[in-house]
Amino acid sequence: AETRIVVILAGQFREESFGAAGGFSRGDVIVRPAFACHDDRAGDSGAAYLQIKAPPEILAQHGRADFWKPLRGAIDLDNRKVRRWLSSGHAAAFLIEHVAMNAYDPFPAKDDLERAALSLCQNPHQQIAALAEAAGVRADSFSRAFKRRFGVSPRGYANFARLERAMAKLAAGAQSGAEIAASCGYFDQSHLGRALRDHLAMTPLAFARLFAR
Repeated sequence: AETRIVVILAGQFREESFGAAGGFSRGDVIVRPAFACHDDRAGDSGAAYLQIKAPPEILAQHGRADFWKPLRGAIDLDNRKVRRWLSSGHAAAFLIEHVAMNAYDPFPAKDDLERAALSLCQNPHQQIAALAEAAGVRADSFSRAFKRRFGVSPRGYANFARLERAMAKLAAGAQSGAEIAASCGYFDQSHLGRALRDHLAMTPLAFARLFAR
């Protein structure tokens, strides 16, 4: 498991995480924490990028309180100092220390599917039938359209979004497993443990230790 830092060198690039997305071009920087799900697409003319691998704990070690979620920043690729750092063995540390990072913007919710995705991120127990009714379509039609758009069913999307929220809290290490399970909508700590083992084949404790400062 690794943190991935991506520097866009040319072209256009779009990346989505749960309920959030970003458009990227030359000089933009993407930081993906270890195990974070994402969907990315290059623009019509393609994209060139530099991908840098770093240890899972690198963001926490550099004092990023919001380290377990996709982040974005920007650099000046015409700056000689920046280019030297990018070609060095310390590019990851340089980018994390010197580039201001922000979270992706939430989906603009420009259509029923994006509104549903945002809603499922906020309330993973929401009834799919209610979302379909709000969109004015049958539940089966809604589920098929949702899967075409996001690659998973609405229920699968909600479950993954909930698990990523729990993973962020586990990585931060500020709450107990029971507190995290309750705050993220799991029945209990063992329910969270099963979900994480099914997804990553590791326990919550083993996952949290990967990000220890």
